[in-house]
Amino acid sequence: MLGRSPARWSLTTLLVVVSALVPLHAALAFDRTNIPLKNWGGFSEYRDATYDDLERLVTAGLADRTLLNTKPLNRIEAARVVARAIERIRRDEPDDLNLRRDLEPVLDRLIEEFKVELASLGVQIPAEASPPGAFSFTPLDRAQAFSALANHSFSLVNEQGASVKRTFNMGLTFESRAQLWDYLPFYTQPELLANEDYTAARLITGYAKLTF
Repeated sequence: MLGRSPARWSLTTLLVVVSALVPLHAALAFDRTNIPLKNWGGFSEYRDATYDDLERLVTAGLADRTLLNTKPLNRIEAARVVARAIERIRRDEPDDLNLRRDLEPVLDRLIEEFKVELASLGVQIPAEASPPGAFSFTPLDRAQAFSALANHSFSLVNEQGASVKRTFNMGLTFESRAQLWDYLPFYTQPELLANEDYTAARLITGYAKLTF
């Protein structure tokens, strides 16, 4: 081993890399970025309202024995919950959706949210969607603008260190995500802030996952 030349080491490294990348061409591209715990809208507290809709399906018994105790869920995990509900409804056991008409808008919202992930799972849905390719990129998935007027400065609770300064405050935040095959998802949530004292930009959340 110690007597190997640099050329042989380079060849060995190249063969290892090639053998690792060959299966990628046939791999499915499941989006494994997390559904954020941040409330991006609706009446949910401290998390995205999608979790509320998933819990409505599970508590109604449409997603079999699904546990939602551990959060955050990633997008393909949530899509599997929706896929199980769709499968059960199509089997009409025992005409579940007809007994719970209040779940129709819930299921419609979840199908719209996860239509790409459902397509990658092979689920036939009314919404038009195609499975992602080797690389997918969503530059703007959710966005929020906010403003506040205060007569003194104070810190917010459970808002990742955010604070309100005296007089006028405004800001903008959004999320972007990308997926490389089924192995490497990326997620970023930057935030722009402006008030009487300063204008600033910061990264609220950012991560990459490596899955084997």
